[in-house]
Order: sequence, then structure tokens, then C-alpha cells
Amino acid sequence: MNLADRMMVGWNLSDNMTAHDTTIAAFSKAARKRGLQLQNQIMFHSDSGVQYASAEFSKLLKEYNCTQSMYRKGNCWDNAVAESFFKTIKCECIDNYKFRDQESALSIIFRYIEGWYNTIRTHSALNGKSPLEAFYEKVYILSA
Repeated sequence: MNLADRMMVGWNLSDNMTAHDTTIAAFSKAARKRGLQLQNQIMFHSDSGVQYASAEFSKLLKEYNCTQSMYRKGNCWDNAVAESFFKTIKCECIDNYKFRDQESALSIIFRYIEGWYNTIRTHSALNGKSPLEAFYEKVYILSA
């Protein structure tokens, strides 16, 4: 999630917990989607799950010149925005379905994130705008 516009820019659905199929796949999608260059300097914040703490994922972040920040144990505020998203997707999407298989789960979750959450769903943190509206507002203001 990009904290500036609350858009989910990289996500992946996996049937395992390996860094390759979770964090690395999601980060790679985000890097492509936002045109992240190796010289950019960004902060990557996460919880301290094994996928985020893996040597493989840390190496990828270093290649992109990312500063990695992990939440402190016992401090739920550090990752509150991401945790809020997980609560939201469970309440607004996942809890409403019984998935037949991974393909149906992927389809429904894709429609929720890319067709609703990123494009239409408004956020109080964005003054009632959707992540897409907030993104374009920043792009056009910065480029004007």
C-alpha cells in the first residue's frame, strides 16, 4: 500500500508463505505498476513476518535502495494502516464468499482491490477521495 494515496499497488495471492511467492511477488508488481527505479529512495514498512525478514526479500529492497522498516513487537500502531486494510477486505469482501478454489478467490479479490478499493472506495484519510483520485491529483499537481 502506498501511504500517500492508500492505493494497493502490489499484492499477490499464494498457496504458500515463501518470500518468493508472497512479498517478492507483491513488491515486484508494485515496482512495475509505479515505475520504481533502482535509484529511487522509498521507505518500505511491514510487520516482522518471516517473508519480510528473509534475506531474499531484504536483498531485493536493497537493490531498489529501499529503507526497510518493521513494526516493533507489541506496538500495533506501527502497521495500523495495513492492518486496517486487512480488516476492511475481510469485512467487505472475503467474509461474504465461500471460495471454491484459488482461481475463484483470485478473481473475487482482484475485483475487490482493483475494481473497487483502488478506484471507487472513498477514504476519510484522503478527504473523501478514492485512491485513484488521490493518485491522479498528486500526479497532476506535481507535474503542473
